[in-house]
Amino acid sequence: MLGYTGFIYLLEHVPVSKVMSYTYVNPVVAVLLGILLLHERPVAAEFAGMSCILVAVFLITTAQVRAKAGTPPIEELEQMPAE
Repeated sequence: MLGYTGFIYLLEHVPVSKVMSYTYVNPVVAVLLGILLLHERPVAAEFAGMSCILVAVFLITTAQVRAKAGTPPIEELEQMPAE
């Protein structure tokens, strides 16, 4: 219940791309838990994949969102005649 409440709060206050990045991190956590708790033996490709995922999530969460230049305000669009 606490996790769901936090998820809903984040959806209202943070861009969706940043909130949904947890879906990429979950497999990394699962693999690491398998290594730590079940003593699984990972291969180098798994570590390479996990590092790519973590770098991508880092880039997503640190990206600055910019508005498109040249997009007219809503007020101007409402005043345009319909075609």
